[in-house]
This record gives sequence, C-alpha cells and structure tokens, in this order.
Amino acid sequence: MKDLSENIKVISVIGRFLEHSRIFYFAAGSEVFTEGEIFIGSADWMHRNLHNRVELITPIRDLKLKEKISEFIDVMLNDNRQVWILNEDGTYSQKVPEENEEERATHATLMSKTVNRERTV
Repeated sequence: MKDLSENIKVISVIGRFLEHSRIFYFAAGSEVFTEGEIFIGSADWMHRNLHNRVELITPIRDLKLKEKISEFIDVMLNDNRQVWILNEDGTYSQKVPEENEEERATHATLMSKTVNRERTV
C-alpha cells in the first residue's frame, strides 16, 4: 500500500514440509538482523482462525536465538526455488532461478545443514 507498506516484504516458502511457522522481523532501518525485533509463532492468521481460536507470537530477545533465527531468514531470503512473493495486488509470484543459476531451496538447504551438523557431533 502506497505510503504504508513499501518496506514490507512477505514471502512464503512452499515445499516438502507443510509448516505454519511465522517469523516477524522488524528492522527499523537496520541491515543487521540481530539489531531488529524478531517475533516467532505458529500463528496461521486466516480470518477463520482469528475468530475461532487463540493465535500467539512471542518476542525473541536472547542474542544467540536471534542469531540462529537470522540464519534461517538468510536461507529463506536467498531461496530461488521454493519462495513465493506477495505482490502489491495480493497475488503471489514464484521466485525462479536465473538462467545458469544454481537452485537454492530452503528445505534442501536446511536439511543439508542439519545432516552436516549431526555428522560433526
């Protein structure tokens, strides 16, 4: 919306896992994720859910947790395969890799990171 939401970016990651997790990040002009406000929740903020049940989010204040969530945000923002971007008119457009660009899919990236982490333990 003009003069209201030009700086708001909404993405949905659709893929192998159906998740309803939400991350809300308010940068307040900062380029550094950990300097902004981060909230998480399982809220599925559809009209029917807001009127038929309680949906909650919670702030993340611990710096280590903010750093970890920032890693997830970075993976999602660099995704060029599973991300759908909310357009101004309310429709979504799927992000696709550029020609000769390697695919970066959120779920594959996170699964790979998990496997690699477990191998080093």
